[in-house]
Amino acid sequence: LSFVPSMQPSSSSYRPSDDGPSNATDSDDKETLKRKLEEALKKIAELKAAKNRVDCDLYSAKKNIQGKEADLVRANESIAQLQQANNRQHRELTENQYETDRLKEEYRNYMTEVHSKRHEMVQIDETPRNVLYLMRNCRKRFPLPFPLTEDDPHYPIIFKKPRTH
Repeated sequence: LSFVPSMQPSSSSYRPSDDGPSNATDSDDKETLKRKLEEALKKIAELKAAKNRVDCDLYSAKKNIQGKEADLVRANESIAQLQQANNRQHRELTENQYETDRLKEEYRNYMTEVHSKRHEMVQIDETPRNVLYLMRNCRKRFPLPFPLTEDDPHYPIIFKKPRTH
């Protein structure tokens, strides 16, 4: 084989004895890369910590939301129970009102009947005994169902107004 001089490295482009400046540059590059790597690792650690905090916040927020939803469900159940109780009370109140109105009407009819019977009693028999009985038993509820003045001898003294002179 023949020797090709162009294939050999020239002395100006390759200098094995001239490693000083390239080693310094390599070490500076290594230091810079090491610093950048440390900064990147710190940044990654910070981001991981931030992510963990966000995950914790998210988890607590989810638990909080679940708790609020459970509270909302319980509140809706209690509202439904209160509405049922209110409807039941309203229905009972309405029934009681109807019953009260019915009893008032019944009592009114009864009293009208009693009054008319007493009036008939007086018309049939106007004896003093009957008149006094009616006055004692009916005076507070009804006006007298018959004409009787204070001058009448059968008019009871307890009902007479005091005379002023």
